[in-house]
Amino acid sequence: MKTMTITGKSSLGLLLCLAGLLGFAAPQARADEEKDPPTRVARISFVEGSVSLQPGGQGDWGSAAKNRPMTIGDKIWVDKDSRAELQAGTVSIHLGSMTALSFLNLDQGITQMRLAEGSVNFRVSELREGDLYEVDAPNIAFTVKQAGAFRIDVNDNGDSARVTVIRGEGEVTAGGKTYPVHAEDLALFTATATVIYTFSLHHAPPIWMGRPRSSKGRSPFRALLGHLSPNGFPRRVGAR
Repeated sequence: MKTMTITGKSSLGLLLCLAGLLGFAAPQARADEEKDPPTRVARISFVEGSVSLQPGGQGDWGSAAKNRPMTIGDKIWVDKDSRAELQAGTVSIHLGSMTALSFLNLDQGITQMRLAEGSVNFRVSELREGDLYEVDAPNIAFTVKQAGAFRIDVNDNGDSARVTVIRGEGEVTAGGKTYPVHAEDLALFTATATVIYTFSLHHAPPIWMGRPRSSKGRSPFRALLGHLSPNGFPRRVGAR
């Protein structure tokens, strides 16, 4: 029977070969770790009516169950006479009827959503340096500049968007321009990103007959919101 003897030179070569393989594998393992998806997710905290979820934005839709996590690429659809609420860190997101929403980015300090149609109300309780909270619509992008409460409405054709700042500060980017929006400001943008109007409660809005009266326990700004139709757009608009 033949036997194989490993000499000193052979042993050294074998060890060097193994060391080279390990040296190649370690950086590859670190690279694989860096490709891991972000650990931060949103959570479906409330569901009422018919609400559907499409994981990854592809394939079949399924029922959106309470406490179901959502992450980048996931799409949620809130049907007629339905609503849902999402929690993502310090952000509470309320989705109204006939609303399509997805997450473009959801990482530490970054929450970027896409609103294809419908209405979202969201509250940012804290805005730290470096944080980014953004809602992208077909014709605008809204960025939070100061913590507060905000509402974005997009009509079912996706060609008109309305921004309401209940409190806080924000900025709209549309048509290559930026527009600041302050507390109690409303702004409507057309498909071509043209500003139809912006106004504040502190200035008489030209599209309504005077300023709405407030009732006990109800702010004048919320009374103003009562003049909006269910899809978030004015019930009566004056000449443009």
